[in-house]
Amino acid sequence: MSLKVGDSIPKFELLNQHGEPFDSGTVIGKKPVVVYFYPKDQTPGCTAEACSFRDRYEEFLELGAEVIGIIQMELKVTRNLQKGITFLLFC
Repeated sequence: MSLKVGDSIPKFELLNQHGEPFDSGTVIGKKPVVVYFYPKDQTPGCTAEACSFRDRYEEFLELGAEVIGIIQMELKVTRNLQKGITFLLFC
């Protein structure tokens, strides 16, 4: 599936970093959602990106937005990334 700027995000169900189920229907269409993709753990650019979202997470919340991070690896591999992450993170 590919998306273009302005497309609506499809609904999905995944487990978050705590192993809890998440249904995107609980936020999509109800509030702004920021989705970012984290391609590889333990690389300077990706770590900086995740830390930037972490550090500014409260600002997103103040604006009524939810942040969702999607990574393409098993969550057990990303234990270092998960430290201090308060936004939703999915594989």
